[in-house]
Amino acid sequence: MNSFIFQSPIGCLTIHHHDTAVLRVELPGDNQIKGSKDASLLSNLSAFQQLVTQQLDEYFKAQRQYFDIPIDLSTTPYRKQVLQALLAIPYGQTSSYGQLADELNSHPRAVGGACRNNPLPILIPCHRVVSKSGIGGFAGNTSGHLIDSKRWLLNLEGTL
Repeated sequence: MNSFIFQSPIGCLTIHHHDTAVLRVELPGDNQIKGSKDASLLSNLSAFQQLVTQQLDEYFKAQRQYFDIPIDLSTTPYRKQVLQALLAIPYGQTSSYGQLADELNSHPRAVGGACRNNPLPILIPCHRVVSKSGIGGFAGNTSGHLIDSKRWLLNLEGTL
């Protein structure tokens, strides 16, 4: 597995990948993955890393609404189903946990759990899922920097 750091407006994202697909996006303050100190900075990037960097840069400048970066969706069948449903939420729109649960014949808490464990935030837009009573959580957080990041992303996409 290879890693590199992308400096975004919401902080440093650590991108973990193999030669042909992104495996995980580590958000700023995400303590679930250790070893990010070994990630390459934005110099001497491979062609694949340059592709990822270009598309993320375009997204954060509101010049890209869809990613066509290869991603690795190796996960449980249920989580894969939820992640694919997240990919279907268009840029500039949101869906509630309940709406997604209805589409998937599931429960809102199960959808929330799959969103919380999304290995590819931003590339798979879990930030577009909100609660019926507000913004909801982001990456397992209901306050703090990551919720501020979710607001920033929704503002970028024109949904707040």
